[in-house]
Amino acid sequence: MLVETGDRNPYERIDLIPVTVESFEQVPAPLPDGFDPRTALAGRVVVDGNRYPLRSLCVTTAGVAKVGFDGAELEADLAGGLADVAVTGRVAVRDGDAPLTLEGRVALDLKAGISFRGPIDGSDGKVHQVDFVAVNTIDSMLLPSADC
Repeated sequence: MLVETGDRNPYERIDLIPVTVESFEQVPAPLPDGFDPRTALAGRVVVDGNRYPLRSLCVTTAGVAKVGFDGAELEADLAGGLADVAVTGRVAVRDGDAPLTLEGRVALDLKAGISFRGPIDGSDGKVHQVDFVAVNTIDSMLLPSADC
């Protein structure tokens, strides 16, 4: 099977993935009770070269996006529009110190999912390089919740 794929968006390259005929004959398992489609997405955040895989996305009815990663979380206030998003992030520091807090205003790119790449100020007084991408999120954006 030939598929479009990439690291930052799904249109960077074409990969060949071997698939057996038998795999098409298998009946997929039903989704479990209580399955939340907002968790069916992919992405990651990289802070200063440290990668944190995406594990959840939630958009509140108040217009705040909450994104959970392994060892990190981001909150984005979408009230100012996608060109001026107030972002607060907390990243687990690997050496056991208090979590690093990142705060800034960014513009989100929606060409292939949601992405941002650039500097954000940290609670330690330094500027940190952040690379964020989340794909398959458009359905999630349509499902705001009051209890993220």
